[in-house]
Amino acid sequence: MEQSECMSMPLYKKGIESKNKIYQSAKKMFYEYGYKKTTIEKIAEDADVPVGLVTYYFKKESILSQIYHEYMHAVVSCVEEQVGDKLSNHLQKHLLIGQLFYSCLVNDERNKEIYREIFIQRLITDDIYQMINSSMMRIVEEFHLELSEETFLQMEIAEFGARRELLYHSYNKLNLVGEKEFFYFLSTIAARLAGVPPKVIDENIEIADQLLKEIDTTGIKFLI
Repeated sequence: MEQSECMSMPLYKKGIESKNKIYQSAKKMFYEYGYKKTTIEKIAEDADVPVGLVTYYFKKESILSQIYHEYMHAVVSCVEEQVGDKLSNHLQKHLLIGQLFYSCLVNDERNKEIYREIFIQRLITDDIYQMINSSMMRIVEEFHLELSEETFLQMEIAEFGARRELLYHSYNKLNLVGEKEFFYFLSTIAARLAGVPPKVIDENIEIADQLLKEIDTTGIKFLI
């Protein structure tokens, strides 16, 4: 290895550490002050780095996007690792992911408020869209639904719009207790539009609800 490469390795490692430190401080500040009241200066002060280093690595919006990305993957991993071998079809997995995703968020008012900023600003990464699309395509295939590519795309757009509007108008009233049916409905909009019979959806919701009792969610964190 050349000398220049040896010298660059510690700098690279330090850069990764600084970026992660800034990111963790941003999550902490978002939780304590909310998104709008959190400034780059507050993040820099908490991370003990220059303001310019924060702006070098992040924009506030990109931090929100990364928070959503990591949270979504944590939820998916939780389902796969704890009950993945007990799932009969992809619809059940989709139901559990949706239930955990929303219920873990609304259990904390500060997390709930930050998530509002994410879906209002539509800060969802492309790979998450792809994950959701792939999940729905698996459901379409498993239930042998006849949908053209164009119809599937239209259905996905309609599903996203309906879910966003339902959340927007119901968000202030959402709480962990008593909202399980609403979260299941959000997770089945696309399946209903695709033609999965209501009876089949209800049967799979019952199975998912039983599996939900076996899942430990303590490892799922949105902010802190």
